[in-house]
Amino acid sequence: MKKDLNLRRTARELGIGATTLYRVLNHDPHVSDAMRARITEELNKRGIFTGFQPKDGNVIFDFHRFPFLRKIGARLKQKLETASYSCLATDYRQNREEFLNRVCEAQTICFCSDPDEEIIREVRRLNPDLFLISLFGFSTGVDILLRNNILQGLEVMAHHFYDHGHRKILCFEWPNHYATQSRNLYFAAYLKQLDPQIEVFHDLVQRTTDFPKLLKEKFPECTAIWLQPELLDTFFATMPPELLAKISYAVTSEHNTSEFPEAPRCDRLE
Repeated sequence: MKKDLNLRRTARELGIGATTLYRVLNHDPHVSDAMRARITEELNKRGIFTGFQPKDGNVIFDFHRFPFLRKIGARLKQKLETASYSCLATDYRQNREEFLNRVCEAQTICFCSDPDEEIIREVRRLNPDLFLISLFGFSTGVDILLRNNILQGLEVMAHHFYDHGHRKILCFEWPNHYATQSRNLYFAAYLKQLDPQIEVFHDLVQRTTDFPKLLKEKFPECTAIWLQPELLDTFFATMPPELLAKISYAVTSEHNTSEFPEAPRCDRLE
């Protein structure tokens, strides 16, 4: 057997689909005897034998640059591996060819990468029997789409700030984040329900180095700030201690602020 077998390329050479080739290699009973005999003969000529078993498990976890999805997906992957599932990590945006080759061998894909419609169609074409799961994405065409309750989280955050006595709150908007503006508006609405006199300020951050100037010159009266998680590391690194002392933080447990000793207090919300 050749160890560098490329299912998609070999299938094209044989004039069959990659899924059919995968089934023959794994002795799937749904393949007809005539088809199996023809493909087996051609494979043998290439030094490939039907006793081949895929070495890379049957569950694909596709990750990209989203830290929250990566964390949740990694936890799920670890639990499945503990339960004797064989799992493989991919990134279709970084290495599409490798990902599509793995698709031919898999039974399930868990997208932790917010897949686009094009890749969903390609995956369905290559392996129609594949079971598709998407964590917190927006794509249609998957079998299971899991979504988090963003509104409930915003309501919890609003109560947290209110209960800690904050009445002047700054919300930074990040231009490259697709949902920042809508989340800030819902967050402000929940705060206003708790106290119509609460002041919520919004500002668009073009550069993370703008933090100190904005807080000192434009929003000196704010006692709390709400940031998207992607901004936290740069925020703590650029803010001077005298400004940090005036601010209360609310972050998720995945962000470790112990490396920033100048931060006086960091609230943690799950």
